Amino acid sequence: MALPASAETVACYVADLAKVAKPATIDFRLAAISATHRAAATTARPRKRRSAGAPRRAQDARTAQRQMRPVTVPDLRTMLQGLDTDPAGCRDRALLLLGFAGALRRSELVGLDVADVTEGTDGLTVRLRRSKTDQEAPGAP
Repeated sequence: MALPASAETVACYVADLAKVAKPATIDFRLAAISATHRAAATTARPRKRRSAGAPRRAQDARTAQRQMRPVTVPDLRTMLQGLDTDPAGCRDRALLLLGFAGALRRSELVGLDVADVTEGTDGLTVRLRRSKTDQEAPGAP
């Protein structure tokens, strides 16, 4: 493998990959290329985002992200009914309710520590260390 990869090489790779891969896959591969460049201590790095080499095409069903249906209150009640009253069931119940009430993503929910949830007079305060919308984790201003 020749390092550093030229911007043209990476752009051609991304454009070719965009024909068959979803945008998240392209981002993942670009992150791997970038990490390889950092590990090799090269100064030139490929573009961080795919947008220059492979713009999103909404009409292309092969690259469309899969949209999930949101959980509704009846769905939540069904999930909660299936849980036991043992410690694991109580933990799962608490996580489901917290995730639903806070509209948390799965990655945000599993990233929580007990210390991230504090109880106050106005309810629970949840500290998110990382979020999809705050990926560099600088936190709220």
